[in-house]
Amino acid sequence: MTQRTQSRLALEEAVTRDDYVAARVALFRVLYGAFLSSSLQVCNQALGRAARAVDGGRSPWIAELLEDPIAWATQRGRVMGPLPAEETPAQVALRTSLEALITATDFLHDSAVVARAFCVAIAAGIEAQADMHVGNEAEARAVRKREWLAIAQDLRQEHLADVPDADPNAVEAALGAWRIDEYLLRLSTPA
Repeated sequence: MTQRTQSRLALEEAVTRDDYVAARVALFRVLYGAFLSSSLQVCNQALGRAARAVDGGRSPWIAELLEDPIAWATQRGRVMGPLPAEETPAQVALRTSLEALITATDFLHDSAVVARAFCVAIAAGIEAQADMHVGNEAEARAVRKREWLAIAQDLRQEHLADVPDADPNAVEAALGAWRIDEYLLRLSTPA
């Protein structure tokens, strides 16, 4: 069994425990060094579901961005289309997911940054959908579980387990750097 398959199974197991930090780590291990087209497809499927749930098609530019993020970034850079002046928590999370996707396009040569950006995009997209249920934690939990399990299914459909494993030392070094970066970001956030 490949490391990627083991990581996908670890993602599924983490979801059964509602451990979404472990799910993100497992997702990173699957995506790191995988074929860009397959990883991008998984990310776009997740963000498409989030955009439909949160935006409902009111912002056509989102569909255009998701259609071909690399072309979008080539033509427009990091500029996104108009967003509501007053954003709900779900809209903020959706914007974060789209920004992370665009960030990935700036670093296509760097497997670690691409994997991080896709993980952030996917996790923020899932949280955007969960944030649609503020005040109903049971429904938000159900949305998280459903969407993370959909990610596991998307990974299976893209046959990422068939992709040769990346060097495990490189994967763990990149994962460690991501954890340090997130810790430093938390430290720099004003209270």
